[in-house]
Amino acid sequence: MRVGAPWPDVPACYGSWQAVYALFRRRQRDGVWTCILAALQARADAAGLVDRQVSAAAGGRRRAPAAC
Repeated sequence: MRVGAPWPDVPACYGSWQAVYALFRRRQRDGVWTCILAALQARADAAGLVDRQVSAAAGGRRRAPAAC
């Protein structure tokens, strides 16, 4: 299953898809996305928007098949 759009489909107003991908990967390697996620989670938690009740769907967990 694939999610999202292919990199070549990035709108031209953002520059070439290669440049956009390079910037994304640089920020990923630098931990920028992890920091943004942590900050958003902390903000939601402080606002009382985090539900700490854990639940699981009936039937247990299923693992995805290993990639080739």
